[in-house]
Amino acid sequence: MIHPNAIKASYLIRLSALLSLIYYFLFTGRNSSVFMIGTLITVFLLIGAAHLIQKGNAWIRWVLLVLILIVLPLHISATLMLFKHNLPYRWYFVLQDVIQLIALILLFVPYKQVTELPNELIEPEFDSEPEVE
Repeated sequence: MIHPNAIKASYLIRLSALLSLIYYFLFTGRNSSVFMIGTLITVFLLIGAAHLIQKGNAWIRWVLLVLILIVLPLHISATLMLFKHNLPYRWYFVLQDVIQLIALILLFVPYKQVTELPNELIEPEFDSEPEVE
């Protein structure tokens, strides 16, 4: 069964990939091939993860958790440096990290699989003939 928050989380991860592309085109000089390759790898990983989440693969949330745990300390130190130097694009890093964390939290929120309908949702059975008083 697909997690109820899978669609929301996949859209948030796609938004994070879009922010990566916006950051690359607006704030880099586009003269660094290493940064371009890193951005492309990031975007492909995020879009691939979003696709797998939307298809219902539950294991991808664990992969995302490991990747975020690896990358988050680096992003925090880079963001602190950007805030120290008051660079205008520092909020892109913060926004991207927050969006990815929200998506990951949505995937780990426990949910209950409904196997039977509650009694109030079951339509009552009526006799074919109405009762006459």
